[in-house]
Amino acid sequence: MEERFIGNMLGLSFMKWWFLLIPKVGMTLFVGYVCYMGWTNLGPHKPIPDVARMKAADHAVDKIVDSIQHNRGGMRSAALCHFANDTTDYFSRKLRERIEQSNILDLSDIDFSEKLRTVLNLRNKGATSADEARSATKRENVDCVLWGSLDRFESIKGGATLTGEWQLVDKNTGVVVCGGQIHEGAGSSNFVEAISTLGQSADDVEIAASVVPWYMRLLGFVLLVLLLPIVTISFIRTMVAKRSNKVNAFMLGVYTVIDMILAFFMVGGTFCSFAPVAVFLGASMLAFLYNVSLMSFALRLETE
Repeated sequence: MEERFIGNMLGLSFMKWWFLLIPKVGMTLFVGYVCYMGWTNLGPHKPIPDVARMKAADHAVDKIVDSIQHNRGGMRSAALCHFANDTTDYFSRKLRERIEQSNILDLSDIDFSEKLRTVLNLRNKGATSADEARSATKRENVDCVLWGSLDRFESIKGGATLTGEWQLVDKNTGVVVCGGQIHEGAGSSNFVEAISTLGQSADDVEIAASVVPWYMRLLGFVLLVLLLPIVTISFIRTMVAKRSNKVNAFMLGVYTVIDMILAFFMVGGTFCSFAPVAVFLGASMLAFLYNVSLMSFALRLETE
């Protein structure tokens, strides 16, 4: 009997602690997610290259990777500095991806500050000289440093133009292992395909370049809509206890407006076509019905 009593007391203590903790954790998650979505949608945004510019960058990256593969000598590991003037991050990201896929060099991980700036949509400056690149990677245990800069990365009539330079430098001695000029013009055959598919690929490019994937926005919306009334259930019970239709309608309106704002962020903060409008209206209606059911449940708790 004594052991059962102690077990029941421990169980009650745990449940009490659990129900006290849920609102605090839920509110923390709610505030954090709202701040993140607010920054993502209202904070700085990086430019998105069109198909022609991406095709030019892909072609230039293939040439760089091929040159490194044939001229790297005894170099086996490297640190890749973000290319200067690569405001879209596309060129630097594509170059890292191709080198890692081909395994011609063992690249060190991206610097934490660069990862943070990328997540926050802030610009990455990159290195503008070999000495600056070596200094930025002095803590990396690698054989060489790959750096470069873009002079022009622009869309033009009939395609795009991309110019710049790159170098693979020995980290210890500063000797240039290999390097060259970057030059991709509108006359290349790959631009014909890029322009012909530009209209068809525009929507896909926009989705692929989205900072927050759609499923993350959807899950975040569902989480916040479900948690908001729960973490504030004591406040809702206090309001519905007043037995006032005006108060109840006001409360329902406030919670629904908050859900509509979250739904607006979920669809990407824009009504560019019928699809986001339909998703926004459907999500808002479901959130409204959920709020009605939670308030009805709170009212039943007060009348019992």
